[in-house]
Amino acid sequence: MKNIATREKGLVLVFLLALVWGATIPLGLAALVTGIRLAVAGRAFAPLALPLAFLAGLVPYLAGHDLTYSVTTRFLLMAAVAGAAFVARGLDRLDSAPAAAGAARAGLVAVSALSLLPLGGQQTRLENKQRMRVGAAAALAGAHASPWRAVVDADYGVGRTALAWDLLDLLSVPPGKPPIPLWVYVTGRYPAPVYGSRLTSRVWNSGDPSRPAAPDAFLYYLTPERRADQIEYSGGRDFPLDAVARDPERHELVFATPYVLVYFDRARLAPGREERVRLAEYYEKALGSWVAAARTLDGRPERGIILAPGTIGFGLKALELRGELHARVVPVRDEDLNELAGHFAASGPVHVLAEPGTLNYPVVGRLKDGERVLLLHLVAEGVP
Repeated sequence: MKNIATREKGLVLVFLLALVWGATIPLGLAALVTGIRLAVAGRAFAPLALPLAFLAGLVPYLAGHDLTYSVTTRFLLMAAVAGAAFVARGLDRLDSAPAAAGAARAGLVAVSALSLLPLGGQQTRLENKQRMRVGAAAALAGAHASPWRAVVDADYGVGRTALAWDLLDLLSVPPGKPPIPLWVYVTGRYPAPVYGSRLTSRVWNSGDPSRPAAPDAFLYYLTPERRADQIEYSGGRDFPLDAVARDPERHELVFATPYVLVYFDRARLAPGREERVRLAEYYEKALGSWVAAARTLDGRPERGIILAPGTIGFGLKALELRGELHARVVPVRDEDLNELAGHFAASGPVHVLAEPGTLNYPVVGRLKDGERVLLLHLVAEGVP
């Protein structure tokens, strides 16, 4: 276990879930038996209250094999909270018995290790209650990942936002490197993970009086309907999405999924900055297939701008960050493409990466992304 944990910090969350099975549930069942004995003996009924709450959470989870992850975990959470009280009481008692404490710790570690076995799958109805496939695979493979990678399969906004938390955590506290605190402007209902797995970062729009004038990063959650007009802003609309997205001189789109967008302060990605190196490392290790596809680009421009919609833009950005591509790469949302092309047209040259047949401009390069070919068009000459 120690070896696995050192290889992948993301396994921490898996071990926390294992602790539920390895400690809180066994001790909760033990407390339930004790409570029943006390009630039968007529000594007291109160000891049954917490054990029964624990049982009320555990039984639906174990019995409802047709229920899915999103439902059953709600029941198990109730059992885990009640069971944690039994763990705390048990640890207090062990303080006075060092030998017993050592044996108990060894036993809990062994049970917790065994409980990890069913966490990785979701092929059967029972395994579907766990849904830890992505996180477990990353942990066992020694992937470049943060603890938030372990909850990518979760339902609702947690799973949809997990990869954004993963990126911000790896920029702030990557394995083996000193922390770089980040002030993050956050939208949506899930701000807590932005603080990071080592609590190094801060939520800019939380009202903290020590915050800087502007955030270092921006996280926009687009809601399940993927509509920017439904973004939930908190602490005021200091930085609406459209204003940030269409200010490429100050903000850089560094990550995007259908549900979430992450922008970064361009000044923190300047040559010589550690954040620049960390972002390139993230792209190479976490999004390696995009970088590999980007390296197939021929006819690479020596100057100017490359506007790159879609995920391939982050692969090209990795090449720029590493000095393999001399033009500036600007990953862009489809809805911002025309405006940003006009913004850069005066200084140009401006290139746009697009599907064949979508643009009527000269083709100056090609890129192969899996089975599809993307064309690099010169859309504006600009000033020589």
